[in-house]
Amino acid sequence: MIDCRGKMNSFQSRPDAPSLLADANRCVRCGLCLPHCPTFNVHHLEAESPRGRVVLAEALAHGSLTASSTAPDHLQRCLSCGHCERVCPARVPVTSIVAQARHLLGGPNGIERRVLNVLARPRFLAAVMGGLRWLQRTGLPRSISPALAALPKAGPAQGARSYPACGAVRGRLLLLPGCVATHLGQDTHAAAIQVLTRLGFTVKVPAGPACCGTLHRHFGDGVRGEQLWQRATMDRAHCDVILIAATGCSSGVPDHVVNPSGTRVPVRDLCDFLAEQTMGPLAPSTSRKTRILLHLPCTRRGGRINPDAETTLLRDIPGLEVAKATAGMGCCGAAGTHFLRHRELAGELATPLLEQARTLQPDYIVSSNIGCSLHLRQQLLAAGLAIPIIHPVRLLAERIPA
Repeated sequence: MIDCRGKMNSFQSRPDAPSLLADANRCVRCGLCLPHCPTFNVHHLEAESPRGRVVLAEALAHGSLTASSTAPDHLQRCLSCGHCERVCPARVPVTSIVAQARHLLGGPNGIERRVLNVLARPRFLAAVMGGLRWLQRTGLPRSISPALAALPKAGPAQGARSYPACGAVRGRLLLLPGCVATHLGQDTHAAAIQVLTRLGFTVKVPAGPACCGTLHRHFGDGVRGEQLWQRATMDRAHCDVILIAATGCSSGVPDHVVNPSGTRVPVRDLCDFLAEQTMGPLAPSTSRKTRILLHLPCTRRGGRINPDAETTLLRDIPGLEVAKATAGMGCCGAAGTHFLRHRELAGELATPLLEQARTLQPDYIVSSNIGCSLHLRQQLLAAGLAIPIIHPVRLLAERIPA
């Protein structure tokens, strides 16, 4: 166990620490969380476990850490995957504790701060993506950086668009494309629009990229996160439901917004919403069975979104042979910006999944989170595995009748 008592105070105790301390006090130090923590299973260090991080956060809140403490590193390496919370008998909110501790440490730093600054500024993000599109046209990314070479083709952000329902109108939807996904997930959103309109929904897509603020909340900046969320949902006045395709976003935002008339508008994950719809008969496969390796993001396996949504959707598509990506702990190591700052650790976490893919040789890897998809795409390229990664809605779009 870690003992942070009796150390000289270098981090001053903060007036906003009581909430953290109340949450941390629920931890009984039983250790049931340890086997379920991806970083603990890599490092086998107490400080890299949920229990250890709770102790470090508690000491930070008390102001009892030395300037030479490694607490910031251990707290920043937390994936916020929530695996520990799902097995905790005391229901300790570890991800919230870590987020509060990161706030006490001053929030994100280094690469995280730069990334968050880009995501929060649509024009800056558009300029960065414009540079990426230029690089992709020149064919330089592979020689400059394997990470750039692994990115899907970036497209320009578009203005607000509305798509009419096919047949009788069942409802009005607002599809939020997000920030990065506005440029790198356009195929996913096109497939979502195709499926939703054929199911009888009108779909509106807001203009340009808009960050939902989830990553800011993970780093303890709830105020900025809420500001970004309000900006992202400005078009909520004339819709019945707001949909988000990426689980990293849909699991981290409020479950509703209030429109100007005072009506609560539900915020739903795209796969959750589609899994509840009646699809009707889907077109059969015209060739051999399509082999799928289904990767469930950590954000899919806990929290308020349905852990079985992708399984339900894929089960109803004829001609699919589905295997779940369960190797290792099923965690790919992406975790928001984690794979950018802790590349070696993120790569180590992804390795078991790559080996499972190498053995299975699927036609597609299916994942519903863009962060996981981008990270796995890079890891697959580095491992010499040419397996495309797609969102499950793309498979559905290929089979839903017109």
